[in-house]
Amino acid sequence: ASCRRRVWKGGIGPDKLAAYQTLYTCLDTVARLMAPVAPFYAEQLYRDLRPEALSVHVSAFPVSDPGAIDSTLERRMALAQRLSSLVLSVRKKEKIRVRQPLSRILVPVLNATQREDVQAAEALVLAEVNAKSLEMVDDSSGVFVKRAKANFKVLGPKAGPQMKDVAAAISQLSPEAIAELEQTGTYALALGAGVFDLSTEDVDVQTDDIPGMAVASERGTTLAVDLTLSPALLQEGLAREAVNRIQGLRKDSGLDITDRIVVWLSGSGEAVSAVTAHEAYVQAEVLADHVTYAAPETGTFVLETDLEGHPVTFGIRKA
Repeated sequence: ASCRRRVWKGGIGPDKLAAYQTLYTCLDTVARLMAPVAPFYAEQLYRDLRPEALSVHVSAFPVSDPGAIDSTLERRMALAQRLSSLVLSVRKKEKIRVRQPLSRILVPVLNATQREDVQAAEALVLAEVNAKSLEMVDDSSGVFVKRAKANFKVLGPKAGPQMKDVAAAISQLSPEAIAELEQTGTYALALGAGVFDLSTEDVDVQTDDIPGMAVASERGTTLAVDLTLSPALLQEGLAREAVNRIQGLRKDSGLDITDRIVVWLSGSGEAVSAVTAHEAYVQAEVLADHVTYAAPETGTFVLETDLEGHPVTFGIRKA
């Protein structure tokens, strides 16, 4: 949805231009990369992008440009992907549909670099997972209580006969020791027989649940999702469901994706109130010039459905 807004919003601003240029570069590169194994499709794609070109098969094969690699951007995008994946996994576990907005996400940060990375990825993550806010909390705040457990599969070959002592010592690691392990990637574990050097893959770090929130972790990244759904959030969720139904009706009616429409809506008071409260958003998403809260007129495309159990009837026609 966020990508669609970048492409379809009016005017050619820097953001929209960047989206088009990135897409063009990716498609052009893919066409040349796939030419040896999918010659006909690659040719069609390449000629669609470059009508003046002779053929993809006489173009230069792509060459990697190390100077174009932005390791900071790649690290931040990888973080954005992990955070988004974790929130979506919580939604699936808690059976909260993606179109239902969430109030907030809590993310612990270990250092200044991680804080900057989360800040850079914040807008993208919130748009991707449909959440209102992302709050960063210091790892020392006590909000996230972490416990360490030995990863027996990895530690077994390394610890050998010390395995029992190592596992016991890991289970007793303090929050400060766990934080050091996560920040530096290593930790010197004191045993009766000497020091055992731990690495992050030797330990499974688990986070206790927080009342009213769901906690999830993956590859060293942890977050908590606020599960409280206020009446305002529920109402916005219904409005987003309305957009989904209208978009489906547009498609089934054979309208072009750029056609402006007029919408009729009747039915459940809660559903009508939700669309009324978010009318500007609904109109922008479905390209509607106007929404009439009444039974559809004769000659319109009609859909009888429900929004999370609230029965409604939609009608649309080309404006």
